[in-house]
Amino acid sequence: MYMVYSIALALGILMAMPYFLFKAWTDKKYWQNLPARLGFFKTLESNGFEKVLWVHAVSVGETLACKPLISLIKRQHPSWQVILSTTTLTGHRLAREQLRPPVDEIIYFPIDLPFAVRRAVARTQPDLVMVAETEIWPNFLRECARRDIPCVLVNGRLSTRSFRRYRWVRRFMQDVLHHFDLLLAQSNDDAERLRALGAPDARLQVIGNMKYDIQPSTPAAAASLHQLVKDSLGIDKGGVLLLAGSTVDGEDKIILSTFVKLKAKHKSFRLILAPRHPERFSLVEQLINRLGLKYARRSRLGDGVLPREAIEVLLLDTMGELAGLYELADLVFIGGSLVPKGGHNIIEPALYAKPILFGPYTQNFSHIVKTFLDEHAAVEARDPDHLLTLLDELLIDPRARAQLGRNARAIIERNGGATQRTLACIERLL
Repeated sequence: MYMVYSIALALGILMAMPYFLFKAWTDKKYWQNLPARLGFFKTLESNGFEKVLWVHAVSVGETLACKPLISLIKRQHPSWQVILSTTTLTGHRLAREQLRPPVDEIIYFPIDLPFAVRRAVARTQPDLVMVAETEIWPNFLRECARRDIPCVLVNGRLSTRSFRRYRWVRRFMQDVLHHFDLLLAQSNDDAERLRALGAPDARLQVIGNMKYDIQPSTPAAAASLHQLVKDSLGIDKGGVLLLAGSTVDGEDKIILSTFVKLKAKHKSFRLILAPRHPERFSLVEQLINRLGLKYARRSRLGDGVLPREAIEVLLLDTMGELAGLYELADLVFIGGSLVPKGGHNIIEPALYAKPILFGPYTQNFSHIVKTFLDEHAAVEARDPDHLLTLLDELLIDPRARAQLGRNARAIIERNGGATQRTLACIERLL
């Protein structure tokens, strides 16, 4: 079955090659990390470390979720080397900007073909591998098992959608899941879905969600950043600021259209728009331009440079600053949720006790979302018209905004501790 999987994966890559070549030509998205993803990177030196731990987090959200665990490992076990791998360029860039230290080495995760994973594992020689959330790569896990390297699924989750797909190959998945020495699930629902796919019950534990342990990742230059944003948007003397974070294709137009309608009624309303993917920054700028809004790109501000006049929209086209700007917002919309993309993490704005809104497509974070909705700590917009109504109500009701924020922060404070429990499991395994 592994051979069939490998052949299918290789054929899929070949079929997608025209797209990859086009993206490599237009924005260098895949070309620069291709050798590393085939396992061609220098052999990593242990430099006297007692243990080598490989942590894999596919992209930005998973990388940030692993940050508390990595920091805790390095505090309690400074003699352990931590290697972090990511798959996406944005995740890799974020790791270099925010996680080094505590991370010792940052690499790209290999494409899950036998020759690539063999080469990557040989060059890292880990004593233990931790993969975050749903990063279940059969050939990689099989290679680790062949070398007697323990593997742990940390912050494990399995959405209903992913479960339906995996169920078609349940016998294969049962064999793959047996390569894990521990499967640490976020919730009972995640554990049940993993169990239904054949995960060994003796190795499966419900630990909780490490994302509740994320600490505010405000940049060191937060004060100057906040003042720059306030000056640019002209909100020092009042006004309400909406931060729409991690928006995806199809959402920016909805957010901007909603903003224009509300701006006609609420003159001091302002918007920070933060698209999820850097390659879309220019496209979003064109949308803003067509609506005739006064705007600026964040990358063109700083070092005393301000717009000639107060703007209405700030296009956040930089990496690593979104988390720090949640603290400045009066309202937060979480993207990837008004269109069927599965939503993004709502924990970071909750850390700052912010009122949070999102759309109906939040299956990637269904357990967290349900908790927040049940405890009146966030608001779900059924569609763009409903989002307009909800924002209008919250704009004129600061008490409602404050109560939503307090409820959100209370959830964070009640649900911490998964990171410490995860480390305890890892220590026992080692």
